Amino acid sequence: MTVGTNDALWRGPFGDDYVERNAVSPLYEKRGLFWKAFIEKYKSESVLEVGCGVGGNLRHIEVNWLVGMDVNRNALDLAVTPNVDTVWEGTVNAIPLPDGMFSLVFSVGVLIHVAPADVVKAIQEMFRVSSKHVALMEYQADEDI
Repeated sequence: MTVGTNDALWRGPFGDDYVERNAVSPLYEKRGLFWKAFIEKYKSESVLEVGCGVGGNLRHIEVNWLVGMDVNRNALDLAVTPNVDTVWEGTVNAIPLPDGMFSLVFSVGVLIHVAPADVVKAIQEMFRVSSKHVALMEYQADEDI
């Protein structure tokens, strides 16, 4: 199933089931060293994760201002941790934030869920809200899901 501008799929029961399946993962704890080195290397002081889910990456990032954004409200409730300043509900195709607001904007495994026709718009939105760096971390799928 391909998701584009119809984010209702991810906001509803399908997305809630995804959140429940991914609420806890032993992989989250292994991300700490990566994020520490990444943030130090790119000197990021304000960070936005687009499609933060339950906060598996956010919990490892220490910066002056850390924000998570996701289309699923249940995921955002779980993403709130002491180091996260705020979370916003929103879609990658229309990020509800001003231009250049963050020194680093990133997503991990989000674009794979965006309809191919909407991927460029999603990437443009991430560049729009970044003042310095954009990081897109994805994996290869042989077919659209």
